[in-house]
Amino acid sequence: MPRNVGNFWIVLDVDGRTKVQTGPRTKDGGFASTIYMRDKGSVQAALHVRGREMGGTLHLEIEPLVQWDGEITIKTERRKGCNHGSRKNIR
Repeated sequence: MPRNVGNFWIVLDVDGRTKVQTGPRTKDGGFASTIYMRDKGSVQAALHVRGREMGGTLHLEIEPLVQWDGEITIKTERRKGCNHGSRKNIR
């Protein structure tokens, strides 16, 4: 992991491929990723993950796209020193 990490840092390790390590270029940047998988011979989106900053809170949203009708969100404070510490909200 680099010395200076912004809001998010992503490490992707896929069998037989070069490991990818990256993060948003700007300090308030985010990311979006969709994971696809085979289902009965066809390929479909299975999971969408998005990280973003909104009003000083970091949101990590995990949205299953198959056999699920909900969304999972994890929230943390971007800066140190907040009175209420880090929060996690999983719906």
